[in-house]
Amino acid sequence: MKTWGVVKFIKEEVIGSENTFLAWAVLGAMGIILSIGFYLNSPNVSFHGIAGSRESNVNFEYAVEIKRVHVISGQRVKRGDLLVELDQMDLNTQIRTMAAQIGKLKAEKSIRDQMNWTVGNSGQGLAEDPLLMDIRQLEEERSFLERRRNNLYVFAEIDGIVGSVNFKRGERAPAFSSLVTISPDSPTFVQGFVYEQLRSNVKPGSRVEINSATNPGTIVRGRVVSVGSRFVEIPVRLAPASGSSQNSGSWGREVMVEIPADSALLLGEKVQISPYSSFLPSFVANADDVAEQTFVEMAPPHPIHMPFDLASKMILEASGATYLPDLHKYLVVSDDTDKANTPYLLLVSEDGEVEERPWQIPDLAQANDMESISQDQNYIYVMTSLGSEQGGVLEPAKNIFVRTRRSSLDLSGSETIPFGSILRRLIKAVPSLQAGISELEVQAHTIRDGALYLGLKNPLANGNFAVLRIASVEHLFANRPTPVELWKEFPLEVGDNSEHRLSDMTFVGETLYFTSSCRGAPCGALWSLGEKEPKVSLLQKFKSDAPEGLAYNAQKNIFFVTFDVGKLGSKFTTLLGPRARAE
Repeated sequence: MKTWGVVKFIKEEVIGSENTFLAWAVLGAMGIILSIGFYLNSPNVSFHGIAGSRESNVNFEYAVEIKRVHVISGQRVKRGDLLVELDQMDLNTQIRTMAAQIGKLKAEKSIRDQMNWTVGNSGQGLAEDPLLMDIRQLEEERSFLERRRNNLYVFAEIDGIVGSVNFKRGERAPAFSSLVTISPDSPTFVQGFVYEQLRSNVKPGSRVEINSATNPGTIVRGRVVSVGSRFVEIPVRLAPASGSSQNSGSWGREVMVEIPADSALLLGEKVQISPYSSFLPSFVANADDVAEQTFVEMAPPHPIHMPFDLASKMILEASGATYLPDLHKYLVVSDDTDKANTPYLLLVSEDGEVEERPWQIPDLAQANDMESISQDQNYIYVMTSLGSEQGGVLEPAKNIFVRTRRSSLDLSGSETIPFGSILRRLIKAVPSLQAGISELEVQAHTIRDGALYLGLKNPLANGNFAVLRIASVEHLFANRPTPVELWKEFPLEVGDNSEHRLSDMTFVGETLYFTSSCRGAPCGALWSLGEKEPKVSLLQKFKSDAPEGLAYNAQKNIFFVTFDVGKLGSKFTTLLGPRARAE
């Protein structure tokens, strides 16, 4: 009653009964002004954007001539459809020329050898026969050109719509020129802009709601991938009606949002982006951190391009990868090497270009079947398959776990242990573990907190897969006792009849991410396994390629996945990684 008395006193004695309407009008205006101010300064303010998709460009690292074009702009294509045929006339000419040169050198060598035999000159004083070296080099170059000739049929790598066809039959396209572009037939991202005078709490990893401007009933959930660090001019189309503070010539920060590929949005559609909010926000946020991982449609796989000199020596079968944040590049191992089994490490850029000069592990003459690579502090670790030949004999070049110290672009020294033999001895000391392992081969390893984790390629006797843990990698290289234990055991349930094998793995925080490849088929999957989680989660299926290597780029929150495509070399793709979390 006292409160009502105070209100009555203010109304009658301070405002006066004749000024009541005016007072309420003033209060209403102040409320509107305050609301506008709160809105403009609210971290949950919405903004506009346009739905789009990333175009897939078809290009080559060398000049090509167009023989036949099978598509037109606007045509819908499916993955595997033939797009373009390239003319192989120049390649055939080069291959025939090299074949003639090789034949000439072989004839010359035959005549010389016959003359040396006639006069009794064996030529054993030569360290290497120069003619034989020339023949070998020409044969390697011819083999490289023949592999290039097999790439003259260009197929669509995604389902989508042909955007542009930039060359006609008979035209010659320069190196790296885009021949054809293909866009997914539905948007995969939204490009938004936050007006410079507005505040917004969106940041990489934030959940947002996207509302269609033409169909208000269409609501799509997405996640912010990046927020611009500078102001750019906002497109005129996204500016509201004249008289608004956000008009033509306005500036703001660009925000990129990933959305599901199966959304109901149309390409080029204008949308409104709002930070996602819910009741009990702290509870929801905590639940999301544990239960939700953010993975969206992966980028189409692209070839990893090898420089000519390196490609003439080996076929890249990228079996393992790790990310070097200081160089912004990936360090990749190949389970195919040159004829001398040289232990090369290859630097690969984020767009799949291999550096001209490979790194060679110091003080290691040979390594065969290198399957996995990791890093810990200043060391790079490389492991071979550890598999045994028939009869259980371990080949020395496949029985290797090696580490080398890295400083920028330099590797110094190395330590090598016969890890296949050591691992078998450690497993033998654990009878229950030994009984479960029917075939020992390791294609995946990673290091966390000084412990070594090993992913067994093949399932255990009970059909489950296993990750082993060795407590101290330092003890291994110091030849000190360190036990092995079964860290996790789990089934891989893909939902089809494919048989999978573990191929690579890496930790992100306390969660293990790993790839598996199908046995006898070009397919595979990406999985996650939390340290406290009872089972694995299937994150991504690969329907046309077998994943072999996996690396995590924390700077861009993406996974880098490599695929072995046999004699054609290797491909790679990227996927959005786990949602960014506040420290």
